[in-house]
Amino acid sequence: MTKGRKNAPEHTVSIKDVAAYAGVSISTVSNVLNGTKTVSEALRRRVLAAVDELHYQANTLARGLKSGKTNTLCVIVPSIVSVFFPKVLRGMQTAAAGHGYSLTIYETGENFEKEQDIVRMLRLQRVDGVLLSTCCDPQDNAAYVEELKHLSIDGKRIPVVFFEEAPHDGVDAVVVDNKGASKAAAAYLLEIGRRNIAYIAAPMHRFMMGKKRYEGYLAALREAGVAADERLVREGDYTPISGYSEMRTLLSGGCRIDGVLCGNDQMAIGAIRALHEAGMRVPEDVAVVGFDNNFPGTLISPSLSTVSVPKQRMGQEAVELLLWRAEQGENAPARMIELETNLIVRQSTDLRSSSAWDLYDW
Repeated sequence: MTKGRKNAPEHTVSIKDVAAYAGVSISTVSNVLNGTKTVSEALRRRVLAAVDELHYQANTLARGLKSGKTNTLCVIVPSIVSVFFPKVLRGMQTAAAGHGYSLTIYETGENFEKEQDIVRMLRLQRVDGVLLSTCCDPQDNAAYVEELKHLSIDGKRIPVVFFEEAPHDGVDAVVVDNKGASKAAAAYLLEIGRRNIAYIAAPMHRFMMGKKRYEGYLAALREAGVAADERLVREGDYTPISGYSEMRTLLSGGCRIDGVLCGNDQMAIGAIRALHEAGMRVPEDVAVVGFDNNFPGTLISPSLSTVSVPKQRMGQEAVELLLWRAEQGENAPARMIELETNLIVRQSTDLRSSSAWDLYDW
């Protein structure tokens, strides 16, 4: 027994019991379970451990026990400020509301331990389903992925649908062909005569998506008979400032560069800024391609060529897949829905292309 905790009560467990068992205040327990106020990671873990050990069920959720439903779906994303997710969330909200469900959004900050804590909390709250853009490395966390495939509480199945990328073939997910799309973007740069193509990668140690986009870049070089040069590869963190700083590092490395493929649009925008500051012309000296087709790429000069991901449809399909899984149960085989992408050519690779601003949907 952890020092400072009382023995587990034998009566129906209340929030007061959880607080006493964890050695914290009732308000701290409430803040952890409802996400109403930030608490330290140590306190969060202590409260969740107490909730789990006592098998505590929040009273606010008891109404759904009789029917087995709470009519709540929860979305877990790495970042709520990323420009990628609003359209995904819009699609989810539209689909969920159409079926009479509400949507709750949680952010992990790309922290795998926090993601685990959120999943644990949602399980205890008996939500009707989880939509997850995970930041786990499935090779290092196979047991966690397996747990998500069979998530339940007291016999109630809680379906989980992954979106953006799937950590395993045997899970329900809505994805795009990240490797194939990245390969097509790199092949396009090769087709327009670029041979010294740098790559600024999305994070590869936390996200399968980052690994697959990098694999696509390498595959395009290999098929074109162009030798890969490790000096031309840098890893960013999705942010514009990482694209900027990694591009500056590439330019200082002494290697000739005439093309750049980036793991997302934000990093590509940062890379273009660094190229301009270095006195290089885009696309005449260096052609740049991003990934995702987020609206800021249309507002910069030159406008950004990019791989377009159908974000709103991804959100809608994820909710529909989750509700299908809830109806089918565990017996139906896993479904992987792969959405089509397309390459949008703008002025960062071809000055003859359109530079029209995206003045809609933001």
